[in-house]
Amino acid sequence: LADYASVAYDGKLNIMGIVAEINTVKVPFTLPQMYLVFSLEADPIEYGNEYPIRVVLRYENGEGGQLLDLQGSTQIPQPERPSRVLNNQLIGLGGVTLERAGTYTFTVSVGAEEVAAVPLDVNLVENELTTDSEDEPTGGLDD
Repeated sequence: LADYASVAYDGKLNIMGIVAEINTVKVPFTLPQMYLVFSLEADPIEYGNEYPIRVVLRYENGEGGQLLDLQGSTQIPQPERPSRVLNNQLIGLGGVTLERAGTYTFTVSVGAEEVAAVPLDVNLVENELTTDSEDEPTGGLDD
């Protein structure tokens, strides 16, 4: 998971701001723009084949269930020279509402095989600046 990702013209992945957790002062929390990034490795026998891809987002702490189910496909390109092929995938996510604090998991499947599971922890935290009055923050060193 990342704040931003892109694929350069030569196929290189550009990834900025890797995310493993979100700290929020309230739930529900709506995800800002975020990217799920993964690479699939293919063998020569798979060149030219198309494979179904499925990404599911689940809440893992009991009662949440499935929040997102994305389905698509990818075709394995023929490489310019004999070698393995990395098939880079970027999925832009934005506007997904996370209803509770806890652990969410993105699972990635190719065909019937789950190939990756990426956790995202949502932590409910207090405001770092709490105030007793509107003018003076509390906390810090005693006088």
